[in-house]
Amino acid sequence: MEFIMSIIIGMDIGMSTCKITGFSNDSLLIPVQKISGDFSDSEIIKTGISEFLYTNKLKKQDIGKIMITGVGSSYISHDIEDIPTLHVAEFDANAAYGSYVCDSSKYIIISMGTGSSYVYIGPDGKKHLGGLALGGGTIQGLSNIIFSDSDFEFIKALSQEGNIRNIDLCMGDITKTEIPGLPSDITASNFAKAGGNEAHADIAQGIVHMVIENILQTGALIGKGYGVNTYVLMGGLAGYPQCHHISEQLKLLHKDIEFIIPKHSMFGSAIGAALLSK
Repeated sequence: MEFIMSIIIGMDIGMSTCKITGFSNDSLLIPVQKISGDFSDSEIIKTGISEFLYTNKLKKQDIGKIMITGVGSSYISHDIEDIPTLHVAEFDANAAYGSYVCDSSKYIIISMGTGSSYVYIGPDGKKHLGGLALGGGTIQGLSNIIFSDSDFEFIKALSQEGNIRNIDLCMGDITKTEIPGLPSDITASNFAKAGGNEAHADIAQGIVHMVIENILQTGALIGKGYGVNTYVLMGGLAGYPQCHHISEQLKLLHKDIEFIIPKHSMFGSAIGAALLSK
C-alpha cells in the first residue's frame, strides 16, 4: 500500500471539546468536533480521529503527523495511534492561525474558548497580553444553573429566540439626550432590566450577549494601548451569531476598528497547530 504521508492533522483538545482538522498539502480538510467531558481517555481521542478520517475519506496510513494543542493535550504523553505526535503551545497555534487568515501588519487575536485570551501580533513580534475568566465555560455553567442544560447547541438555539432588549439596559433607556461617543443602543448594563419573570430565551440571549460583549469590549480597550484596530476572533464562541451583531455595535463605540470572523474560526487553534508542522 502506498502511503500519501502528506496529511497533517491538527487537534485542539480543550476541557469539553476536541476539535480536529488538517491539511492535505495546502488544502484545509473538513473539520470535526468531538464533545466529551474527559479527553484524558485515549479512546475518545481515537474515536474523534476515526470520525475525521471517515468524514474526509482518508485512511490512517495517509496521516504523516499529528500536532496537538489546548489544555487537554497535557494528558497526551505518547504518539496517538502510533502516528508521530507533537505538542504545540496554544498561543503559538493561535498566532499561526492569525497569520493564516489575516494579512494586516498589526492585530490582536481574541480566542474565545472556555475562557478567553488575547495575543498581539505586530511588526515587533507576538505577545500574549493576558486573558479573561469569561468564555464558553461561563455560558455553560450559568445555563446549567438556570436551565439544567449545558449543551452548547441548546444554548445557541435558545439564545437566538430571545430579545436582548428585555434584559440589558441601553444608553437610550437612561437618557433622552445622546452622549457624544455613546450611541443610544450601546449597552449601559447587562441584565439591568431583568425582573425575575423573563422568558428562558431572553435569559439565554442575555447570558451569551453579556459574555461575548465583554470579551470583545475588553479586546478593543486593550488594543488602544497597542495602536491596534484589527481583531481576529476565534474559538467556540466565534461561531455564535451574536458575535456579528456585537461586533457591529462596538464599531459604533470604537471608530475605525474591524473584527474579522473567518470561516472555521472555531477550529482556529487546531488549524494553527497543523500549520506549525510546516
